[in-house]
This record gives sequence, structure tokens and C-alpha cells, in this order.
Amino acid sequence: MIKDKIVNKLGWDIKDKYFIIILLCSSILIGVLFSTSPIILIIIILVLALGISFLNPDISLFLFIASIPIEFFLKDNFSLVIKLTGAIAFLSKLLQLIIFKRRIKWDIPLILMIAYVFWAFVSFFWSQDRTRAFTFFTSYALLTGLYFLIINQEYSDKTIKLISYALSLGGICLAISGIYQIVNNTYFLNIRRVVGATNDQNYYFMLSISLFPFFYYVINKVKKNYIKFIISLFIILLLYTDLYTKSRAGLITLFLFGLIYMLFQKHKKRILLLLFAIALFVLVFAPIDYWDRFASMKDLSSDDMNRVTLIWPQAIKAFFQRPINGYGIGNGEIYLREITSVPLYLASSYVLSAHNVYLGITLDLGIIGLFLYLGFIILPTRNLFLTIINKNRYKIPRIEYYFSILVISVIISYLFYIFQGGGMETRKILWLFMGICTIMSYRNKSAIKIV
Repeated sequence: MIKDKIVNKLGWDIKDKYFIIILLCSSILIGVLFSTSPIILIIIILVLALGISFLNPDISLFLFIASIPIEFFLKDNFSLVIKLTGAIAFLSKLLQLIIFKRRIKWDIPLILMIAYVFWAFVSFFWSQDRTRAFTFFTSYALLTGLYFLIINQEYSDKTIKLISYALSLGGICLAISGIYQIVNNTYFLNIRRVVGATNDQNYYFMLSISLFPFFYYVINKVKKNYIKFIISLFIILLLYTDLYTKSRAGLITLFLFGLIYMLFQKHKKRILLLLFAIALFVLVFAPIDYWDRFASMKDLSSDDMNRVTLIWPQAIKAFFQRPINGYGIGNGEIYLREITSVPLYLASSYVLSAHNVYLGITLDLGIIGLFLYLGFIILPTRNLFLTIINKNRYKIPRIEYYFSILVISVIISYLFYIFQGGGMETRKILWLFMGICTIMSYRNKSAIKIV
């Protein structure tokens, strides 16, 4: 009876109890080797016990995706667990495909991403700091594995549901963490504690916006009204915590996201009313000094706007010195720090962000790297966009149609956001969105020519 429920709910048939025992024992051994913390040990055991089995790699994929919204407010030790979860999800999926002799799915974006990772590896030869280069290289390799995982899932409602439920769960954890820190009077330009090593309040806001399509999908899929109410409540709480990041870029991107979404709608008045309600919410609940940050943008010579007046010109100058191959993966920021003098709160003593992802990539890997990176983003987005505009000819379910519009709106907003924000190259959420674009396009592949 219990076994049948497990099979029905998870699709995971526990065929051999000895296999599970061996798996648990090996998990404990690996956990002891990697950590002395009981909490991390337990997490590693659970991740390995559930994820390494090729019988259902969807479990480890669910855990990996759910960790995306919460990874940056966990302590650094947990990053090992998250990377380990992603590696297990990738390996278990690959093992499943090989053992059951299933066709491995490839597409042009995946090839471009593999080429990008290979070019990053080649850049080791001219990198100043190869340890830093290796860290960035492994991050990109993991992201490529994430995209591979997504496009090799079933192109079905089941996959979208798995991703949406995982990210909604992660989003709820994110909101709880934010509220906890506000209640405990932790200043959110000390959300630096929430974002961990990245110190990126802007990304907290941007990530919250990125979760909206998945909240929408879950709300429209669940039948129980109290669950819809709880999710809606957490969306409001998440928006409330966003205001305490005092992120100008985040707030601008939020309204840009709404305007882009409105362009795809026939009933634009509803979206305008929603945007008006959000604006009213912001005016009522935003901290008073939030608006001081917007006022400071008037003075381009201020320290706060040094990214425009000082950092960008220096980054462009540095790029033209090595336009083809750059300074090596993760090393562009080191060179930029050496040639640019800025206040310490805008940079560490070792690296300086270009505050623009496109500039950052060209500094690292030159024009070749930027071409591969943009190709990977543009092609899946183009495929999904063509699917949306062909929706009248091909029967696309209503929920999936609006979900796709929300996804496109987030991606366009994201492309704007990374124009004036640094350190976003290795964020997993963008790779996840590219995978979703591919799934939604192939589900309606008769509508377009997939590239």
C-alpha cells in the first residue's frame, strides 16, 4: 500500500532494499568526508539517498531547482550541498538516458553553451588567477548541466509542474527569510546577509520578479482555494521584502516587467490597474530613504553613480586592449580593479565588477564569449516568442499561453537588468528560463521552426 503510493506520487519504484541501504551508507561516508556539521550531513544524506538513484532523477532535479531561490541566503557551507545536488541530478539523468537507451536531446543553444564552457576552459592559459578562473568554469559547467537536464525532461505538463512547484517552494522560503530579517531589524542593505557571499540586493529583487510565472502556474493548477490564498499572501510578503532591499534597478525592472506583459494582452486595463495597485503598495510600504537613492541618480558625479562616470569607460577601454579573447574567465574584474580607482564600498581590494554583464563577459572572454553567451539566450527566447504569436493557429492551452508570456516578459526584463548590473553571469535562474523556453517551444513545435 505504502509502496504503491510512493510509485503513484513520485514515480519511484523501490525495487531493491539492499541498494537503498548501500546508498545510505555511502551517503553517510561522503557526508562525513565533506562536512563536520550535523545539519549539512543530514542534507547530504537526503540529497544522495533520494537523488542518485537513476530510477527517478526528477527528485534530485526538484531539490536542485527548489534550492535556486534560497541558495544565496544560506551560509557558504551549503553551496557545496547545492552544487552536489545539481551534479547528482545531472549524473542520475545521464545514467538513466544511457541505461534505458533513450535518445539524448541536443539543440543549438546547448551546443553554444558547451562551446562557451570550452572557451572558458581555454582561457585558463592567459588567466592571471587560475583558482578564480576554475571557480567560474565549474559554475558554467554546472549551469550547462542544468540546461541539459531541463531539455531532456518530458515536454509535458508534468515537467512544467515540477519546475513551478519547486520554485514556488523556494520562493516561499525566500519570503520567510526576508520577513524574519525585517522583524529582527536586520538592515537589508544588509540583505547582504540574505544574499550571502554575493552581496547583491538587486538580485534578490530580480529573483522575486522571476518567480511570478511559477506562482501564476501553481495558483492556476491547484484546486483548493486556501492554497491559492497562501501563495498569494507569500507573493505580497515577497514584494514587501523587496522594498527593503532599496534596489532602484529592481523596482524599475518590476514595472518594466508589467509593461512588457501588458503589451501581449488584449485587456490592457486590468494590467494597468494591477500596476497602479503595485505602485500604491510601494508608496505606502517602501522605506522613506528608498526615494533618496533615486534622488541621488541626478548627480552623475556622485560616488553612487560612479559605475556610469568611471567604471564603464574604464571597462570599455580595457576591453579594446583585448577585444578577441579577453583576460580569462573571472579575471576581467581583477584587471579592471588594477586600472580603476573607486571607493572601497564599490569594489573589494582584489576585484571590481563592471556593473554590466555584457561588459563583464567581454572583459573575461572577449567578443567570442559574448557572441556565444547571447546566442544561447536569444535562440530559445526567439523560439518561445514565435510560439506565442502563433497561438491563434495552434491550440496552446490558456494557462500555458499566459505562463509563456510571463516567461518572455521576465527574460526581456532580465536582459535590461543585466545591462546595469554585474555579477549576474552565473545565476542559475536565467539558464532555467532558457530550458523552459525550449520545453514550451517543443510542446508546440508545429508552430515554429525550432533552432
